[in-house]
Amino acid sequence: MNDELFIRFCNERHIRPSTREGYVSALKCYCNFCGNDLVSLLSEAKDDELNKINFNNRRVKERLISFRRFLFESGKSRVLLGLTM
Repeated sequence: MNDELFIRFCNERHIRPSTREGYVSALKCYCNFCGNDLVSLLSEAKDDELNKINFNNRRVKERLISFRRFLFESGKSRVLLGLTM
């Protein structure tokens, strides 16, 4: 994951490589689920914010709720959280 924002996020928080790998795995899964890359998803979220769309009506909230449901229904939530099944 070479997105500048993600790299800055990791660097500012002094995230260990193993934690970073977990974040990358989760982000890839989320991007695949949404059918977009991270840059597009962040751009979409920024557009909603700039257009002053209430958070409850933003696309990112709907995507995250759908993704969470997908993870639980598919049994992948424990894997992404790094827990044993």
